[in-house]
Amino acid sequence: MVLPFVDFSDDSPPDIAAEARAGADVADEVALQLARRFRPILQFDRNEPWRPLNIEAFLGQGGHRVCTSGVAEPEGCDNVSSSADFLKAGSETTDRGKSRYLDIAGKTKNGDDFRSPRLSGCPDLAPKDCNSGDDSAIYYKVRAANERFYVDYWWFFRYNDFSRLGAITNCSGVLVIECGDHEGDWEGVTVVTEDHHPYAAQYVGLASHAGVFRSPRNQMQMAGERPVVYIARGSHGAYPQPCTGSGCRQQFRIGSVRRPEERYGGEKAWGRNAGPDCEQGVS
Repeated sequence: MVLPFVDFSDDSPPDIAAEARAGADVADEVALQLARRFRPILQFDRNEPWRPLNIEAFLGQGGHRVCTSGVAEPEGCDNVSSSADFLKAGSETTDRGKSRYLDIAGKTKNGDDFRSPRLSGCPDLAPKDCNSGDDSAIYYKVRAANERFYVDYWWFFRYNDFSRLGAITNCSGVLVIECGDHEGDWEGVTVVTEDHHPYAAQYVGLASHAGVFRSPRNQMQMAGERPVVYIARGSHGAYPQPCTGSGCRQQFRIGSVRRPEERYGGEKAWGRNAGPDCEQGVS
């Protein structure tokens, strides 16, 4: 169901408040209204090549495979071009408990050789992916508890490329745990509403590397009830304020030291920030 954009105020329908009080399941129509009310405004660094992907469109582009670890290619791999293919291939049993993994299209490190095959049809594009249109999406799920709503949002990138951290560590040696490069990257935030007042955001939980860090409303940039979230180049960590210099740091600490981070300048807005129809509910 596609509903019109709803910007309800403090006199919102009482059934929404009742759902928050009761801790009941949130009806799909109410969840969509809340997801649109609190949906984060995503701002990307000027050098970020990737954008949030619609999973079905991403799989439909082809070139991806589900492979079995320790089995020579191509015998151990199955091509996938839809979510049904992916779920079927991923659920297949393997000998001796070997795991299966998604091998995303692209051969060189961090997809340097890859561009979305749909770029020519994008209404707006980033260097390597569609910045708007049906190929780009954000996912959500709404939970009610403790007289609050917890609105979870996720988005998916093809690659995580943490080049700055890789430059100061030995990614092929004993310090490999310090490196964050990988195929496929789920990131997200959670918007939490005020106690007894489920129409206003109180704080945002921002996923960033090793943890989720709480930022109160007064430490966020807000557009109405929508928080502005700054996405770090390559690593895709989420931050409440921009960082444009060379000394950007993560929220996560080792001892008293904050680890280095790529810049998150926020110069490039996600092309679907303004539209009301980019949300995908998760059951």
